[in-house]
Amino acid sequence: MKKKYFINLAIMLLLSVSVFAQDASLQPKPANQRTKEMLLTLQTDLSISNDQAAKAYTPFFDFYAAQEKAMNDMVAAGQINREELKELRAKLIVERDAKLQTIFTEAQMKKFKDEVEPAMRQQRSAKN
Repeated sequence: MKKKYFINLAIMLLLSVSVFAQDASLQPKPANQRTKEMLLTLQTDLSISNDQAAKAYTPFFDFYAAQEKAMNDMVAAGQINREELKELRAKLIVERDAKLQTIFTEAQMKKFKDEVEPAMRQQRSAKN
């Protein structure tokens, strides 16, 4: 009887550990949250005005929402095509940057492309 109890306890423990082992930080953030974080970064790093931040919300939200939709569509289809995602992302970046050039000054845009954008790319952590 004790043996069955301990076996069941061990199984329950293993199942609970595997459930909590899922790393929530690896889940992508929603487009609106990513947009708000980007705007906070821009206000800090580029010293953009509140008016510029309000105008920049739409290009960034559209950019992140389109990426999120494409990824969700591919996951739903059961196949992720990295090349297609890369091409879509490049197209979306061009569209976003064209809109941002009408909002940011030339100096702000240069600093965004050279410093802010590379730092904001999501990096995957190396697992040992």
